[in-house]
Amino acid sequence: MKSELPSPDQILEELADKAAAQIDRRAPVAFDAALGELIQHHKFLLAINATHLPDGKPFNFAEVAGLAWRRPHSEWISQYRRLFERAADQIRDDQSFIEKLAYVPLSLMSRDSDVELSPGVRQGIVDLGPMLVYPCANLVEMPEVVSEGRQQRRKALRGYA
Repeated sequence: MKSELPSPDQILEELADKAAAQIDRRAPVAFDAALGELIQHHKFLLAINATHLPDGKPFNFAEVAGLAWRRPHSEWISQYRRLFERAADQIRDDQSFIEKLAYVPLSLMSRDSDVELSPGVRQGIVDLGPMLVYPCANLVEMPEVVSEGRQQRRKALRGYA
């Protein structure tokens, strides 16, 4: 029975897949709903793993790594990387996806719940910022899309043809 139930990692991966599919379809309204669902489930997982240490400091079991697994929160955060990459690929045609994704850290750290995030969880969420910038920075370095003839001339001028 237990093996039939999806793990939290699998659920988040499916929700991220759902959001990624909306980026591919260029469906911003459906993407907003899928991203909202992903963020709400992520916040739920953080809330059920949150507690306080005896000294009163916040702690989250999602930060605990084992010999055979990474920290669950690291796995959850990695789901957003795929969305960032997909949205960056669409940036020339539709910036709405990347704009919405830029607010993910703020959404995850919102104070609309009573859950106090531990420093490690907060740091993982803050690290989403550089994760978002990297695929966008790659766009600057990518050559612009040009006609095949122009591309051949550029290669010849650079000595690659």
